[in-house]
Amino acid sequence: MKRSTLITKSDSYVLTSKLLPNKKPSVLKTLLTKPEITNPNDYTKNTFKNLLEDLQSIGISSLQFLNSLSNYKLNDISEIVGYLDIVTNKKNYHPENLLLHYKLLSIIPSKHYKALSKLLKESYYNSSFSENTVSFIESEKITKILDEILFQYMGLLSGKAESISKNINLTLRSKIRLLESIGSFLSEDPTIGIYFQKISTYGDLHSYYKNDKITQEVVRKISYKGYDTDYIVFNSSLIQSIGPSKLEKQSEWDIRLLDIIKKILGGKNEKPEIDIKQNRNKLFNTIKEPYSLLKEKKDKNAALEIIHCITPALDKGHSILKKQDDFNDETQINNLKLELDYLKDILQNYDGELPKPRKLYATRSSKSLPELLFDNKRLSCCIFKPSGLFHGEITRLTLNPTTPIIEFWLEPYQEFLGIATLYLGVNKSDQKTILVDTVEYDNRLLELRGNNGTMKFILNSIVIDAHQAGSKKVIVFAAPYGKPINFVNYIKNHREKQSSITYHKEYYFESVDPNNTALHSSYTSKHHYTVALGYNTPLKGVIDYGFTQVGINKVEKLMDGNTGVFEIDVEAFIKENKLTTQISKKEKTSFYSPTMSIDRRPDYHNTTIKERKKEVIDEYTITLGKKISNPSIEIIDKTFDDALIDKLMSIEKSSFSNELRYCSDDIKKRLQQKASQILMIYENKTPIGFILSYISPYLPNDIIYLDTIGIIAEKQNLGLGQIVLQLYSKLSLFEGFSQIYVLTEKGNNSENLLKFYKKNGFEVTSNYSKSNSNLLIKSLSLKIPENTVYFDLLKKELVANLKNTIASPEVEILLNLDHNALQTVIDLEKEFDVDLRYNKEELKERSKYNDIFLAIIKDNNIPIASSLCYYDPSLLGHTIFFDTMCIRKKYQSKGIGKLIVKSMLRISKLSKYSQALFYCKTHSKEGINLIEFYKKLGARVVEVLETKTKMIFPVQ
Repeated sequence: MKRSTLITKSDSYVLTSKLLPNKKPSVLKTLLTKPEITNPNDYTKNTFKNLLEDLQSIGISSLQFLNSLSNYKLNDISEIVGYLDIVTNKKNYHPENLLLHYKLLSIIPSKHYKALSKLLKESYYNSSFSENTVSFIESEKITKILDEILFQYMGLLSGKAESISKNINLTLRSKIRLLESIGSFLSEDPTIGIYFQKISTYGDLHSYYKNDKITQEVVRKISYKGYDTDYIVFNSSLIQSIGPSKLEKQSEWDIRLLDIIKKILGGKNEKPEIDIKQNRNKLFNTIKEPYSLLKEKKDKNAALEIIHCITPALDKGHSILKKQDDFNDETQINNLKLELDYLKDILQNYDGELPKPRKLYATRSSKSLPELLFDNKRLSCCIFKPSGLFHGEITRLTLNPTTPIIEFWLEPYQEFLGIATLYLGVNKSDQKTILVDTVEYDNRLLELRGNNGTMKFILNSIVIDAHQAGSKKVIVFAAPYGKPINFVNYIKNHREKQSSITYHKEYYFESVDPNNTALHSSYTSKHHYTVALGYNTPLKGVIDYGFTQVGINKVEKLMDGNTGVFEIDVEAFIKENKLTTQISKKEKTSFYSPTMSIDRRPDYHNTTIKERKKEVIDEYTITLGKKISNPSIEIIDKTFDDALIDKLMSIEKSSFSNELRYCSDDIKKRLQQKASQILMIYENKTPIGFILSYISPYLPNDIIYLDTIGIIAEKQNLGLGQIVLQLYSKLSLFEGFSQIYVLTEKGNNSENLLKFYKKNGFEVTSNYSKSNSNLLIKSLSLKIPENTVYFDLLKKELVANLKNTIASPEVEILLNLDHNALQTVIDLEKEFDVDLRYNKEELKERSKYNDIFLAIIKDNNIPIASSLCYYDPSLLGHTIFFDTMCIRKKYQSKGIGKLIVKSMLRISKLSKYSQALFYCKTHSKEGINLIEFYKKLGARVVEVLETKTKMIFPVQ
C-alpha cells in the first residue's frame, strides 16, 4: 500500500530568459513614433543649440520647431523656451522627456504658459500645488488632457476611463513622470499597457475586477474562502489614523476644543472618556475662568490659555502610559496633543509653507496607475519603477484582485510614505490567512510617532484591515531583505508581550488563486514575485527561507539567512491590544451584489463541518469498540510536535518492513504540506494506528492524497483498517474533496492491497505512468457506500412521520435518475404553472450534475410529492441547489412540504454543504405566501428579482 510519493521540494525558481515579448503587443499601437534617442547632452552649459539637438533626437527637426515658434508672439516664445528650459534642467533629464511637453505646449493656450510653467516647477520639486495652480488644473482640465495623451499614445480610447484621485498632487506628478518616459516604460514593462487597456474598456480598476469574466471568477474564489469581498477587493477606505482631521470651517475651533476638554475632564455626572492620569478637579479649577470665556464669548486668548494649561497635564499622562507600555491609551493622549497643537496654530494664524507632521493614516489602496508606479527614492523597494529589480511586479499587483495594498500617509507630505503588500490565501488548515510579504517606508513616516510608535501603527492597521476582510490569521514573513527587516524586528521584540503572536520556522501558505489566473494577460510574468515564495511561481508552498539571492536569470533562497513567519491571530490581537474602538463601521460599496453573500462561505461553515466530523467520529468509535477495548479517535491537524512524531515512528516500525518505513524527516516533510493531518486511533489511550494525508502540490486542491495507513502488527487483520478508511472517506467528503488518491507499491502484497481498496470503493486507474506503483482513486459524493445506512434511516423516519397524514406512505431517495424517475417529476410538475415546468431534456441535463438526489413520496404506490436537489456547477462548493418541490394539490397544507424540506437539509448535511440556495414565487397558485412559509423553516431572502425571490437555507 506504500510508498510512492507525490511530493518534492525545490529551493530555487528560474527566471525566464526573456521578460519581453518578441513583438510589441497590439495594445501598444502608438500614434506617436517612438524616436531613436541619443545620450543626453551635458547641461552644465545649457544652450539653445543643445535644446534643438535634443528635439532633433526625438523626431522634431530644428526647422519644424522654429516654424512652429513663428506663429507666436515674442513674449510667448520666451515662455515656451523658458518652459522647455525647466524640463531640460530637471534631475535625471532625458531628451525623451521633451515629447510630452512639446505636445502640451501645442494644446494649452499660450495665455496659460506661465501657469503651466509654475505647475511643472511645483511638480518637479514635490511641493504641494498652490491654490492658483489647482485652479489652473481644474479650469483647463489638465488631468483630462494628460489622460487623453496617455491613452492616445497606446492607441486606446479614454472615453470610459474615470480619473478619480484622492490626491491631485500625486496624480499629476505621477502622470507627468510616466508620460515623460512613456516609450521607455512600455518597452520595459508592456503590462502597463494592459492595465490601461482594462481602464479604457471598463472605466476603472474595480469595474474591471467585477465585469471581466476571468477576474469575476477570481473574485468569487476570494468570496468562497470566506473573505468579505466587497471590503477587501472594492473598498478604498481609511483603516485608521493618528492625529487631527482638518476643520471644515475655521469657525469650528471652539467646538473642537470644548470636545477635547470634555474627553479629559468629563462633566458633572459624566466620567472622562480618556484617563490622563491626572487630578481632573484640580485641572478644571485651573482653567475654570478661561473656560467660561471660551464657552460664552468664544474668546481666542482664553482658548490659548486653556491649551497652555492642559498641554503639560497631557504630557505627564503620556509619559506614565508610555512607561506602562499602554499603547492604546497613550495613542489617544498623543492624538489630543496633536489636536491642541493644530488648534493653537489656527488661533495664532499659523501660515507656514510646510507645517509640521499632523496626521498619520493608513488607507486601502485603490491601486491606481501611474500613482502607484514610482519609488521617487522614498521606499527603495525592488517592485517600484524605474530602478527596482522586479519593477514589473507593481503592475501585476494592480491587475490581481487577490493582492491588496495598504498605503501609509503622513500629512502634509503629498505622496504615500509606506506600503504593505498583502496576499489573500489560506494556511494548511484552510484558515483564511493574509501574507504580509513586505512593509516598505520612507524614514519621514517616522517623524510623528518615532520608530516603535510607527511600527505599532503599521501592525495595528494591517490587523484591523484583516479583521474587516474576515481573515483569521495574518502572517508576516520573518526573513525579508532591506528596510522591511525593521518592521519584522519590531514584531520579534514585542512577541513575548503578545500571546496572539507566534513564530513558525516553516509555514504552509496558499493564495486563494495560486495560479494567478488574473495575470493571464501579463507580458512580463504570469506569476508574482514574493520574497516568501519566489519569482514567477504559483503562490503556494512552505515558507521558510527567503528568495533574496538574485543571480543571473534566477532568484534563489538565501539558505544561511533567517527563516519562517510570525503568525498573528487576528481576533486575539485586537482584543489584546484594545483595538475594538478603532475599527470603523464597514459601508457597502457601489460594487456590492447579493451574489457576494452567496459565494462567501458562511461564518458558521467551519464550525458546522467540525460538528459533523465529531458526530461521525463518535459513531465510528462505537464501531471500533466491537474490535478493541476503550477506543478513541483524534484528528491532529495543527500542532505536530516531537512527541507526535515519536508516536508515529513507533507505529511505523511495527507496521512496515525496513524498505517501506519512513524516517522522522520523511514524516515531518509530509506534515508541512497543505491540509496535512493525522487521524490517530487509540486503544486504552495508547496509539495503535494512524492515517497520514495531505494535498500534494502536484494534484488539484479538491483531491486529497492518502499517504499512509498504519496499524501496529498485533492489531492487524481485525478489520481496523477498513473501519478507519470508511471514517476517513466520510471526513474527506465533509472537507469538500472530490477524490482520494492512493499509491500502492507493486509486489508480493499488491493483490491483497488492491482487494482491500477496491472493497472500500477505490478503482485502479490505467493512465498512471509509474511502473512500480498502482494509482487507486475513490470518488467522493453523496453516493459513497458509507452514506447508505443514513439514507435508509432517513427513509424510515420520513415514512413514520408521514403516517400521520398519508394512509399508505412510501419514500424513495434516488441518487441516479432513470427514465421512470424523470417521468415522475414531469407528471408531478403539472401542478406548476406552465412557465415553471421542466421538459425531459432539461431534467436529463440536470441528472448529470454532482450530488443529485430525488426524493419521491408515494401514497398507495402513487407518487404524490417529490423534491429535486443537486450541486449546480455555477455555484461554489459550499452551496447546494434545491431545484424543485412538487406536491399534488389534494396533499398540500398537510405538513408534507415541511417534512420534505427538513429531509433535503438532512441529506445535504451528509456532505460539504453549509447552505442551500433556491428560488420561489411570492405566492403559490392557491395563494399561500411561499416566502413566509420558507422563512418559518429558517430560510432568508437574499435578493428579490422581477418574477421570483432568491432565498437561502442554512445547512447547520
